[in-house]
Amino acid sequence: MNKVFGVVCTYNRRELLARCVEAMMHQTVPPDRIVIFDNGSTDGTEAYIAGHAWPAHPPIHYLRVETNLGCAAGFHRALEAAYRAGCEWAWIMDDDTVVAEEALAELEAAYRNCFSDTADVGFLTSRIVTPDGEPNNVQLVDERRDVGGYKRWSSFLAQGLVMVRWTSLNSTLIPRATLSRHFGPSPDFVIWGDDIDFTARITKERPGYLVGRSLAVHHTRSRAQLNIFDEVEPERIRNFYYHYRNGVYIRRAHYGPLQMMLFLAKSLVEAAGALAGRNHRLLKAYSILTGLMAGCLFRPPILPYEADAPEKADPAPLQTRSSPQHEHLVSTHG
Repeated sequence: MNKVFGVVCTYNRRELLARCVEAMMHQTVPPDRIVIFDNGSTDGTEAYIAGHAWPAHPPIHYLRVETNLGCAAGFHRALEAAYRAGCEWAWIMDDDTVVAEEALAELEAAYRNCFSDTADVGFLTSRIVTPDGEPNNVQLVDERRDVGGYKRWSSFLAQGLVMVRWTSLNSTLIPRATLSRHFGPSPDFVIWGDDIDFTARITKERPGYLVGRSLAVHHTRSRAQLNIFDEVEPERIRNFYYHYRNGVYIRRAHYGPLQMMLFLAKSLVEAAGALAGRNHRLLKAYSILTGLMAGCLFRPPILPYEADAPEKADPAPLQTRSSPQHEHLVSTHG
């Protein structure tokens, strides 16, 4: 496979980012390039990346914006940067993902062994676990039926692949043909659910597969699912507005009215529970209820890339530091 670009979106996690990038670099089959999109970090990430002693290959291309655009917009911009630089495959992940050394080789092998054309697959994604080996961000098996009435999720089970309906963006390999059609997450999601919507859009037209032999370790702050009752930070509680808004939309767009109504009912119970609680009761209930109302009207736009424009060359460096061992390219600020 040619022109496989590792793509990572980061914000204020420079040490985790370094571990993520080092794991990408030390693959048995490394990517041809690594694109880092810095979503406005304020912890010295830029200087940290520029001063780190990276191997000579693959080259790193670091792009930064001054203001945090939100997780969804960050992933969209990161994928667009790789696409515009000419990638044939984008291997995308969050900055708290540390892949096993054969993760990319296993994804590539799955494609070679099972497919002959990139139009036959929407994406290939790794099995995700926590640092202690527990399942995390488990993908949803695609149990939809084909025109003959059969479920096809096990079509490549003998090769270690399972058809999934959606995946998180933690070690997900996406062909250019998919990006040309579906672009990336809608920036209007801001946070939470953007990856599910993006990959569920893809699998409506092209199958996506979990590759069991490809492993990614997700160093998440919590292995539990999102739960507003566990939150004590007001800023994070406010962000749950997006969780509920996006949750309504995803069920409306990808699962149908019944699942949307069940989610609404469950969320209303949670709002009542928040009011009966002790910690930030009104703020939690307000975040839930306003999110639910907004979700009923939410219409996130899909932003296309400049697909007809010539591919960009390597970004012009704002700052270049070279040594016999490594080179860093830092683009102009977006």
